[in-house]
Amino acid sequence: MNCISALRIFGNQRPLMIRVWAALVCSVAFFLPAAAQSVNVSVLEQFRTHDQHFSCTVEYVAARCVRDLQRLHHLLEQYNADGLGAWQWIIVARSEWKPFCVRLGVDFASPAMTSFVDHLTFFDEALFDFDLARASEFVRKFRVPWKELLPLALTHELGHAVCRDAAEERAEFFAAEIRQHRPGRCDYSGAPGWTFRASSPDW
Repeated sequence: MNCISALRIFGNQRPLMIRVWAALVCSVAFFLPAAAQSVNVSVLEQFRTHDQHFSCTVEYVAARCVRDLQRLHHLLEQYNADGLGAWQWIIVARSEWKPFCVRLGVDFASPAMTSFVDHLTFFDEALFDFDLARASEFVRKFRVPWKELLPLALTHELGHAVCRDAAEERAEFFAAEIRQHRPGRCDYSGAPGWTFRASSPDW
């Protein structure tokens, strides 16, 4: 998975336009782009709960967008993610994920990315809707069945979000804790990183 250091939202109309500025990119096999990248992304917000906003990019088929966002919301509820406060969750249409990542200089093989600075997380549509080629790519990269990847990706991104940490290893440590229904820990010191405890998911 990826984390990106800064994302900017501007405008208050529908669709919203998001300007993504990547000054630092990190992933499992990370690299720095030669220069900061700026990318505009148009999204449509479908619903919100408390301070959590749920959107898809404008290319997303509307009916699938709502269905997939509801699934995402259900998973987030299982991890009490509303404790993050204001946050925007965005699913990017499959056709747009690779161009979006390429323009940012991010590894497009990863299916999600987070800016904990700006409270934004992006997911590839391929996490929600099976595509043989992309699923095979995921299996090769992450060595888990496609059906298991969404909760794995989500909990990993929660590690970045909760711990406010770009380090992949520490984000994954937190994710592993909450997958096992323990209080999330952001480091190895033994102190809980956050006060929520995951409920038992029903994947």
